[in-house]
Order: sequence, then structure tokens, then C-alpha cells
Amino acid sequence: MGKKLIITALVVMLAAITVTVIPFGCGYDGYITSADAETGEYYLLGRESGGKDLSLILPNGIEGHTYDIAEKAFESDMGIGKLTIGRGVRKIGAEAFRSCIYMKKLTFKDGVTEIGDSAFASCFLIEEVKLPSSLEVIGDNVFMQCGNIERAVLPEGLKSIGSGMFYACFRLADVTLPDDLTEIPDDMFYGCTDLEELTIPRSVTKIGNNAFGEEIEDHPLTIKYEGTEAEWDDVAIGNGNERIDEGTVEFAG
Repeated sequence: MGKKLIITALVVMLAAITVTVIPFGCGYDGYITSADAETGEYYLLGRESGGKDLSLILPNGIEGHTYDIAEKAFESDMGIGKLTIGRGVRKIGAEAFRSCIYMKKLTFKDGVTEIGDSAFASCFLIEEVKLPSSLEVIGDNVFMQCGNIERAVLPEGLKSIGSGMFYACFRLADVTLPDDLTEIPDDMFYGCTDLEELTIPRSVTKIGNNAFGEEIEDHPLTIKYEGTEAEWDDVAIGNGNERIDEGTVEFAG
């Protein structure tokens, strides 16, 4: 085969290949973003160099589109004191805000459907967590070692909660669980020493291993179960839940 014929064949082959272009590192309103031309998905990768807003409000959209926050996008960002997650955010990636140690206030607007593993772990100063009604999936260890959280509200309609959600949140004292919750996962409240009273809906059928952990001296646990004693007896309780075994269970029915 002659050289001209070979070159012509290569040109034809290359022309037939569909190339997916992913714009990377595009600036948008002070943020670093990317977009996948094939899937149409938008991502927020972090802030442009030097961004140190004490009150950070994430945009309600990027170029008019909903978007995901990439994994580790703002990890260890020391400039965030208050954070508002805008309505345009669809998913928060794993460790997206891990170790933002000066973040004290966290606010969600409806829109987020999924929070990835350890997304807010070791954000020591957060005081309150009120998750949005749009949320469906919570990964593992999302608020692990957020030792200053005192109050948490979980919305109705959650389809999945990972393990260790509030692991070692020792100041957590006031928790509202959704009425349709079916399982309290492994390690969910392990090390939550200030959690001395919790209302558990009758929809719960399983409590995971170490969900409440070992008995804590001078911090007895009282569970207010919204079902009957017979229904409580049918709840599968995993190993390592001495706080339940040594505590008090009160029944509504």
C-alpha cells in the first residue's frame, strides 16, 4: 500500500472517532469548575487561588445548570467560617469539606440529594446540622469527629444512611430522627457522650453494631420508643450497644 493511501486511510479513521471534550479549570464567579461534554454534568472543583470568604455561599447554579461538588474540593479550607450550600448543588463529594476547622455554621438549601463519605468530617466548630428535605443518601462518617455539634435534624425520605454519621460527636445532645427511618446504622452515635435521650420511631427495625457504643459513666441513655414493648423486642440490636443494655427504654404504646 502506498504512503498516500495509508495517510488517506488514517485521516478517514480519525474523522470517524468521536472525541469527548471535558473543559477543565474553567473559571466561574471565583470558582474552579469543569463540565463533561458527553454527560452534560457540571462540577465545582474548588475556589480560585486566594479565596478566603468568611461567609461562603455556593452558587445556585453553574452556567444555569445544577452541579456536583467534587471530592476534596474544599478540604482543609481554612477560610470558611460560614457555609451555605446553594439550591443548585446536587451531590457533595467525599471529603469535600473535610477538616474545614474554622467552619462554625452550616446551612443547606433544598436541592442536595446525596452527601458523600466524610464530607464534613473533622469540622470541629459546627454547632448545628439541619439536613435538607431533598436529601436521599448519606455516606459513611459524614460528620465524624465534629465535636461541637449539639443538635441535628434528619429529614423524612432518607433512603440510605452510612455508618458512623456522628461518630465521636461528644456534645451532640438533641437529635430528631425521621418518622420513616428503618435502621440506625453501625457506629452512628458511638462516642456521643452528651446524648442522654433519644426518640426512636416505631419504623426502626434494626440498630447496627456499636450504634450507641459502650456504657458511659454518669451519662445514662434513655430511649423513648414510639412503639410497644412487643415491637421493641422485635428490633434487631447489634453487638456493642451497652448503652442500650444498661439504659432505660420507655414505650409510647
